Amino acid sequence: MITQLKNPTARPTRQPSTYSAFGQVSCLLVVSLAAACLFTGCDRSVAPTAAPSTTSQEAVSAGTVTIQIKTDEEDQTFQAEDIADGATLESVMRSIEDLDAEISGSGLTAFVNQIKGKATSGTEGWTFTVDGEWANTGIGTTTLHPPTTVTWEFGKMKTP
Repeated sequence: MITQLKNPTARPTRQPSTYSAFGQVSCLLVVSLAAACLFTGCDRSVAPTAAPSTTSQEAVSAGTVTIQIKTDEEDQTFQAEDIADGATLESVMRSIEDLDAEISGSGLTAFVNQIKGKATSGTEGWTFTVDGEWANTGIGTTTLHPPTTVTWEFGKMKTP
């Protein structure tokens, strides 16, 4: 409600109302209830879920990964059996005991320091291909899809 004052230069004022305070409280209550339903859900019942079906196509396949080590002196081949599809090259390399590889870091930071006593230096080191293709990721993030062959070569640093 606006009240007219006798002084024409004075500003009109509003009478305080209990309705506006009630409106703010009820609005806050509605928003709080809506947020509670959003975060916890309105329905407390639990719907039954069916067990995931596994067919031969959906099952994770496993196979053989062949690791070839090539140096000026000799070539060696190692095989890792029952490697799951999607395993990283790092995990396969670490699983082959006879490989004698020194790997520092893990995952994104995994790095091959040496294989069979041949250490990486500033100008020479180990590079690898997967099925004949240069990898564009490190050993900790390179995923393998058996059957596959990884070839390591030691020598002057090569770029793809």
